[in-house]
Amino acid sequence: MVLRQSRSSSFSRLAVILGAVLLAIASSRPRKGDGQTMTGSQVAHKDNCRLAVESRIEGQNVLVVQYTFQNDAGRDVYVFNRLYKEIVDGPVFDTDPNLVNVENLAKGILLSKKIIAVPPDIDVEKPSLPCSSLVKTGGRLMETIRLSLPLSVWTPYIGHTAKAPPTDVVRRRALFEIGYFVSNSGTQSLAQVVQTKQGEAFYFDPFPETGQKTIEVELPMEVPILGKPHG
Repeated sequence: MVLRQSRSSSFSRLAVILGAVLLAIASSRPRKGDGQTMTGSQVAHKDNCRLAVESRIEGQNVLVVQYTFQNDAGRDVYVFNRLYKEIVDGPVFDTDPNLVNVENLAKGILLSKKIIAVPPDIDVEKPSLPCSSLVKTGGRLMETIRLSLPLSVWTPYIGHTAKAPPTDVVRRRALFEIGYFVSNSGTQSLAQVVQTKQGEAFYFDPFPETGQKTIEVELPMEVPILGKPHG
């Protein structure tokens, strides 16, 4: 009788341990839609440059985008990633790593760090040009962006419109885009070194919007934005 009780007790303890191990394994697996695990990299190539983007929705209300821009072009590349809303005393460009252009286009939500063309229906004294980061040949630029959800449309020219902001929330496919240009022999003399909230950067003025190149990837998720569905 004592032997049976001992075996029964051993089986019970083994069952408890096995159950705990299985529970731990199940808990460690990322659940679909939990938003805590980065997606695999979405990659695009252009001009021997490589853009790799990972993204996730965190806590249902924050979109996290991590991108790496790799320069294998054989020449230095300037990336227009230092966006700002104003220039404060100094002068210092009030840059923000989490500031991106947000456009609600027919093809989806376009998140970008690039020069935006001046809309044809507004007049401005001069175009708004982002500051840029220098990525030397063989080097890379990495940045993490955190955006509150739902997104709101924003560009440097959004304040020039008198339209009331939308209140409807829709979910749409999203894309991420970087603007850049590959340097040439005369580029260095045109690059102005400026101060930003994140340290020194480069500023080109004037610089035509058509003179930049862009590289784009699609994010593997739909993202909520304030706006109306596109037909």
